Amino acid sequence: MAPEEVDPHARALVGRDSELATILDVAEAGSAWTAVVAGPAGIGKTALWEAAKGALPAPAWLLQTRSRDTETRLAFAGLTDLLDPVPDAVIDDLPGPQRDALAAAILRAGAGEPGVDSRAVATGLRNLFARLAERGSVVLALDDVQWLDQASREALEFAVHRCPVGLLVAVRDPAGPVPVAAASTVPVTRVDLGPLSVAALHHLVLGATGRPLTRPALVRVAEASGGNPLFAIELARALPRLPTSLTSALAERVAQLSADAQRTVLAVALAAAPTVALLRAADCHAGIDEAEAAGLLRVATGRVELHHPLVGPAAVDRSPAPVVRAVHAALARALADDEERAARHLALASTEPDDAVAAALDRAVEATRSRGAAFAAADLARLAVEHSAGGDPDLLLRRTLALAGLTFEEGDAAEAERLFRSVREAAGAPDLRATAALELAEILWKRGEIDECVEAARWAAAAGAGPEVTARAHLTLVALGDDREANTQRAMEVLDAAGVDDPLLRSWAEFAVLDNEFGAGRGLDVPALEAALAAERTGRAWRSDDQVATCRPALLKYADHAAAARAALDQLRERAEAEGNVGQLIYVVRHYPTLLLRMGELAAAEAATEEHLDLATTTGQTNHLWQAQENRGWVALHAGRIGEAVEVVATLPSVLQSDTYAERAYRALAGALAVVQGDAEAAARHLDAWWQACLELGDDPGVSRGHGDYAEALVAVERYDDCRVFLDVADAAARRAGRVSVHALVARGRAMLAARLGELDEALTWVEAAVRLDDEVPIALEGARHRLLEGRLHRRRKEKLLARESLEQALAGFEAVGAAWWAERARAELARVNIRPAAPTTLTASEQRIAELAAGGLTTRQIAEAAFVSPKTVEANLTRIYRKLGIRSRAELVARLPHVEGTP
Repeated sequence: MAPEEVDPHARALVGRDSELATILDVAEAGSAWTAVVAGPAGIGKTALWEAAKGALPAPAWLLQTRSRDTETRLAFAGLTDLLDPVPDAVIDDLPGPQRDALAAAILRAGAGEPGVDSRAVATGLRNLFARLAERGSVVLALDDVQWLDQASREALEFAVHRCPVGLLVAVRDPAGPVPVAAASTVPVTRVDLGPLSVAALHHLVLGATGRPLTRPALVRVAEASGGNPLFAIELARALPRLPTSLTSALAERVAQLSADAQRTVLAVALAAAPTVALLRAADCHAGIDEAEAAGLLRVATGRVELHHPLVGPAAVDRSPAPVVRAVHAALARALADDEERAARHLALASTEPDDAVAAALDRAVEATRSRGAAFAAADLARLAVEHSAGGDPDLLLRRTLALAGLTFEEGDAAEAERLFRSVREAAGAPDLRATAALELAEILWKRGEIDECVEAARWAAAAGAGPEVTARAHLTLVALGDDREANTQRAMEVLDAAGVDDPLLRSWAEFAVLDNEFGAGRGLDVPALEAALAAERTGRAWRSDDQVATCRPALLKYADHAAAARAALDQLRERAEAEGNVGQLIYVVRHYPTLLLRMGELAAAEAATEEHLDLATTTGQTNHLWQAQENRGWVALHAGRIGEAVEVVATLPSVLQSDTYAERAYRALAGALAVVQGDAEAAARHLDAWWQACLELGDDPGVSRGHGDYAEALVAVERYDDCRVFLDVADAAARRAGRVSVHALVARGRAMLAARLGELDEALTWVEAAVRLDDEVPIALEGARHRLLEGRLHRRRKEKLLARESLEQALAGFEAVGAAWWAERARAELARVNIRPAAPTTLTASEQRIAELAAGGLTTRQIAEAAFVSPKTVEANLTRIYRKLGIRSRAELVARLPHVEGTP
């Protein structure tokens, strides 16, 4: 290389010592750090980035990538470069779905089933970084990150937010946000590069050109370049004439090349990840040595790079359009084995719509989407639509439909909605138009426009589409709650008439039938639910967002099958995490807190609540925000943090969705809080609204369980007749649904009402029924509340020993589940019992005799025969014995009897 063409990247760093020191100080602070080098084009970001990499304490893993504008829409281009040093064995050690998705994304394996979720790639990347970090520090170095392709950026943002890594980023826009940022807990240090001083420019120009400038010339260069290092070097080369801009200076240098060298530079500018082999295959390599000698290209280990990113636009801008298209065509031929890149170049080489080009783009869309890169696939789909103009109308609609779906996936809901509407309103195949209407319905539903959503689904059902699409439309209406039974029946009729055996549609229809029954409060058919689940998984690998798999844990939770619901949620969570399906993960996590509270696991419920709130916030899924806050309120109330619960209830109305379900959830929480605060009027007011919502919805009584609180509030405000009516209706609903846990709450409500009216025997009978029902279906906090009421009733009946035993059991229950406020209430009740350590509990002679016979294992009839009394007398005596001894079963009687004295 001639002295005047010294590579500026090979020179020592000039004028940036303090900036380099700042980066090194940040990197020494710990394993997680972020340093951002920012500034305009040519200011020296890459030079500082390169110097910082070389000066860092040697990390165990230095992963780097330099992005280019031609790679912006090439799926996972940056990630592929970044992970190049990582051995296959490390990736192979990841969980299956993550391993397959990540390997396909970075072209180390063929794509799996179509539609590999990009979230599986992101989750795999996070776990890969975690595994690498186990072997030492990990540093990610990203140059020109503003051009990092979106698929890589999304995966990296997800991973670095959740894994401690060092992050060295160079970005062009000094004022904008960092495209890839670490977790919010990791401070970001920005190094904004400004102009170099005249003295620094002197050393820079001397190192780059091999000759010094006179002081007047140097001042002219400094003023004209504004202290921009790259521009200063180009101006020094052009002296005595000064170009007007850096781009024009570079364009002039390109223009000085031979035609072959200009073609080579242009090919490098247009190609993504160009290599010497690619240039040779495209017949664009003849000028490579000349362009390298001129300092416009760099060649290393078979790869070819532009000396600076601005060389590319300069080469393209000065090239006639036909020449640019010819090079695109040459690159397309050379990349025949790479569907994505070849199709893109082929499209850019064409001047008008072309069926063959559109077909090639279709294949590229499918291949790119299978790698989980929606953004890149959408770009190709857009080109396919452009090349379909004037051709087969249905083919154009099909491609537009595909583009709309990809556009929605990449996050542009407004553009997706416009495209779906255009397909629905066009003249063409009913299947395509109805499908567009159903996709439009999903967008409208997520936006909360329920009426228009239902209208779109109804339109699809009546569009005259094929049986699969029509059945899907009716089932969508079922999910939207629109005449559920009629639409379920219609979907089944459509499938039966056409003989459609699609397992997914069949399972969805079967599930709709049982879900209708459950939603109408007629109970849950668990065998039918399991059969629908099996049908859904027939002949395919199941996904975390499958219809039955998604709904099953919630139904089991509401239907008192807590252990089965927990297992189903755990399984669903494991699959969602393996897929990287954050959208589904937030739904799964949403159901944990209340289930865990019912199971008495406060710490786990609190952790799940925080995770749900974090996911709702960071993913922007505002439809989950009110549910996350509701969960937070229940956890706070359960734990006795009344102030926090008050804060949540006060803020909930501002984030509530405008539907009856959300209103019911809010009122149940607000009413429970008011009960704890002792504000019976407020509790009754909130729970009146809760009960009205329950009656309007008419669904399973296990979905919202404010029955105990409502009964307590109604009794407290002396609305006894209202309480009787409520308990009767609730009891009938619980019997119809087979909801044992609600039976227990109703029984406690009847006990509270009877106690307020002075009917203590009846009250004790009802609360003992509540305790027995809770044994069948334990609800941790509610079971302890049953015991608390039982203890109060015994105290009012002057049965101090029984009162103490019930209250001690209540206190132990509250403490076991972390219910601090309720535990204090139980302690206060215990203090009121005022009983000395007692002598052994005494039984009458007849009670002692019957107790001994029962403890001996005799049946009620055998005891009656042995004691010469009736079976009813035996049962009455056993009831008194159990009350006196504070026990509930014969097994407890066997253990307790040796410590009991009988009266003579």
